[in-house]
Amino acid sequence: GGHDRKSAALAGVTWEHYLEAMMIWNEVMAANAASHLAGHPGDAVLVVAGNGHVMYGAGIPFGLARRVPGLAQATVYTEGAGSCPENLPGSLSGMADFVWMVPHSGE
Repeated sequence: GGHDRKSAALAGVTWEHYLEAMMIWNEVMAANAASHLAGHPGDAVLVVAGNGHVMYGAGIPFGLARRVPGLAQATVYTEGAGSCPENLPGSLSGMADFVWMVPHSGE
């Protein structure tokens, strides 16, 4: 049935393949943003992507900085929270330029 096909499809998936795919995805998004900026001097670009694409300035911000040296960038990392804590938890330190505490259903 369907479970057998899913198991067979996942058999070739490895952590290395996942990381390679993520790296390629990040590089393509960075290249597209850089291409727009090159063709439209003075424009600002907003890239909306998941946390994994911006954490610690890696991923898209890293690829964009390599392509457009000196570019001013800001990253936002979202974290689920019922309310904004008084102090940022240490585990979130360095995740991004800004951490946005977002209420999720059930919290």
